[in-house]
Amino acid sequence: KQWYQRRVRGKSATTRELLLVGRLFVVFLTVVSIIWVPFIQMLQGGQLFVYMVSIAAYLAPPIAAVYLLAVICTWINEKGAFYGLCAGTIVGLTRMIMAFSYSAPRCSMEDTRPTKKKDHYKYFATKVF
Repeated sequence: KQWYQRRVRGKSATTRELLLVGRLFVVFLTVVSIIWVPFIQMLQGGQLFVYMVSIAAYLAPPIAAVYLLAVICTWINEKGAFYGLCAGTIVGLTRMIMAFSYSAPRCSMEDTRPTKKKDHYKYFATKVF
């Protein structure tokens, strides 16, 4: 809504027009998601659930840590939360790129991945949190 109002139509966008743009954007994202599923199944060997959980494990710990610290510590400020989210997201994205760049070897094969990549994504999420 805000992007469309500011960039495309200015202040003159009606509620009906904003609703239509929102619905079209949801349809667009749904189509992109449906098109994306076969690629994920091909890359992940048909393990779509593992893919979704691993993405959440790479990106969610910084958000959960900021929420937890905001509830527990009263001296946490906006600047610290922002930089904590930025640092956690950069670490998570780096690990996610490594995870998808180096696939896990089969049971009988030697593991030639970098040492940092050998941790399971759930262990990584716990360490980052």
